[in-house]
Amino acid sequence: MMGESMKKYICLRDDDTNFFTSEKELINGYRHLWGNIPVTLATIPFVHGSEKKIMDFDLEPNRFQRLRQWEISADVDSITSYHKLHPIGANKALISELKKQIQNGKIEIAQHGVTHRYTINGPEMQRTEVSFQRIKEGKEYLEKVFGTEIGVFIPPSNTIDCICAKYIKQLQMKLFTCGSIKWDNYIQKIIAFSRYLDDIKELVFKHNSILYPTIHRMGIPLVNSITYGVYKQEDEIYKLIIDKLNQTGFASLATHYRLLQGYEYQKHYINLVDKLALLEDVEFVTATKYYQLLENRNYA
Repeated sequence: MMGESMKKYICLRDDDTNFFTSEKELINGYRHLWGNIPVTLATIPFVHGSEKKIMDFDLEPNRFQRLRQWEISADVDSITSYHKLHPIGANKALISELKKQIQNGKIEIAQHGVTHRYTINGPEMQRTEVSFQRIKEGKEYLEKVFGTEIGVFIPPSNTIDCICAKYIKQLQMKLFTCGSIKWDNYIQKIIAFSRYLDDIKELVFKHNSILYPTIHRMGIPLVNSITYGVYKQEDEIYKLIIDKLNQTGFASLATHYRLLQGYEYQKHYINLVDKLALLEDVEFVTATKYYQLLENRNYA
């Protein structure tokens, strides 16, 4: 357990910022928090047209099937436009606002896939044809557009397979997710489990009473976030975060800026963050600083 007086850290994570995102959606969604509390934006370098089209089916439980059905029935002009990639740098107003907040230390850009397109195999980073070069191009493009180093990768739908995870390791990036690395066969699972046992041994014998809130997979630091979904209650999420802070000194909260456009969700999310901000010895930090603090505390 953490000592009561030791400083605690919270990282706010927001997914899916892309070419179609309006800077007003972010400013209005976060209200007084925008520009005052640090947020890490999971940002899509070259968003596929499906990211906008799927909003037509956003509240349907079978939305990906509905998207596939639309793809099959769409006319040539519609499907041609649909398959276009939209680089985030083309949204000048959004880039201007985000660069201002980056300079103020209130926004960090994390890479969120490459195109964020869903296929019949699932999310972009699971059993798809995403190459090392494509991920690298996305990273370098974001660095050029925003003029800042990109050191954190957040996979779409919190799903990444072991091949893509290997690419993230080669790029020396850290992994933020609400899930874990997917293993495609039993040999990989056995290897993963043996590494997991090594992690547990390190926890018990090296860190003693400190519960290390990251998991290392394939040598990649992996942080799990608590997702504030539309069906979660404010008090429930607050308790989860408090428990995590008391156990480890660290907690990460994930949302999507689109959800903040709805009044009820926004009200409860803002209330939650405001309550957390009133806690003693709590600091909000971006993802990179979050990792640095984790490493400093657990390997001191």
